[in-house]
Amino acid sequence: MRLAKNLNSLTDILKTVLCYFPCMSEEELVGYVRAKMLKEFSYKEVLEKTRNCLKQNPCFYQNDEGFWAVRKEGIRENDSFFKQVLISKKPQKYTLKDKKNKKVQQLSRDSRFVQLDDGSWALTYWLINESDFLLREKIARELMIEELRLEELAKRMDTSPEKVLKILKKYPFFEQNGYGYYKLDLKLKKVYAQASLKYMDVIKKLRIFYTDKKSKVSAEVLAQAREALEQAAAVQFLQRKSQEEINELSEKIAEKDFLLALRREELLRMSRENEKLRRKADSILYQCRLWHARYQRVIRDKEELLVIKEKLENSVVNMFQKLNAYREKDKENRKKLFELKNTFEEKVAKLEKEVIEVQEQLKKAEENWQKKEKKLRQELERYSLDLGFLLNEKEALEKREKELLEEIEKQKEIIKHQEDLLKLPLINILCRIVNWWRTMNNI
Repeated sequence: MRLAKNLNSLTDILKTVLCYFPCMSEEELVGYVRAKMLKEFSYKEVLEKTRNCLKQNPCFYQNDEGFWAVRKEGIRENDSFFKQVLISKKPQKYTLKDKKNKKVQQLSRDSRFVQLDDGSWALTYWLINESDFLLREKIARELMIEELRLEELAKRMDTSPEKVLKILKKYPFFEQNGYGYYKLDLKLKKVYAQASLKYMDVIKKLRIFYTDKKSKVSAEVLAQAREALEQAAAVQFLQRKSQEEINELSEKIAEKDFLLALRREELLRMSRENEKLRRKADSILYQCRLWHARYQRVIRDKEELLVIKEKLENSVVNMFQKLNAYREKDKENRKKLFELKNTFEEKVAKLEKEVIEVQEQLKKAEENWQKKEKKLRQELERYSLDLGFLLNEKEALEKREKELLEEIEKQKEIIKHQEDLLKLPLINILCRIVNWWRTMNNI
């Protein structure tokens, strides 16, 4: 939304600028203020007024890095008026009801509102027009928000990458990291703005000075011309003489200009030589500092070496003492070793005799074991023969047992058959008669 009405105060200009940019320094804000108002004031005066306005209004605050920003959330008491203006989509003036409410009257302290020259209040972002900002400022705004590549910047700016790259290389506060992303150095941008404003202030003063001087000189020349016309006949000779003097003066001025040019060249040469000498002196000073630091380091190393030497000497003395003590212990140990050697030889001789006796006993035991082994082998052979005979007998007995079992089965079947026969009635009667007959014979 583009409004044809102008802003009413310095506070509103600062609001519109800080609502567009995330944060800015005081020096950068001075440039935008002087473009809109306070053009007749010097850089220092505008900076002082801007600083006072930023400090007095609570909608502005200073971040940790010292840059100014605006509180975009606004004041809660003004939310109703904000909704009213937002819905109407045009600037609104105070009503009688609004004037009685003291909280709503503090719209100047709310970053969401700006006052126009007719007294009406509009939303701040309505007065922000990106076409009013240079391409350099738009790029700086995008890089304040996040680091971007060249292609992404060109796409957001809706322009060619060549133009964007030209601007990025032109200004020193745009930097590129090793991954191809561009970022903005806010501190360097602040210094650049400060230097450029001071330079423009100096140019403005020089322009005013030369225009005033030119007007004064032209007025004097016109007065002299009128007097010359009135007294033309009387001053012809003087005019010729003055012309000669003017020629001489012009020659002197030309000669003076030539000498000044030579002097200027000499001063430039001297300044270049002084710069070279200063750089050389700086390099020599830096080299001297390096040598001094190296000398201090050597002195510290020497002191450390002396301390180490003293420690080593003390340790060597202790080592010699320990060595003497070890030598004495070595002598004692050698005596003990000699005594142990003698006793060991005696024990070795005894053990050798015992070993010989044990070997003889082992030989005898081995002979006895061989004899026993022969006997055992003979007995084993005999037992194996007996075992074979017993196995044969066992097989025969098993066969006989099977035959007997078969015969018993046959007898059982016969007995069963006979029992079945005895159960018949006729045979049962015969058996009783036979039994009675036998009993009778016995009687």
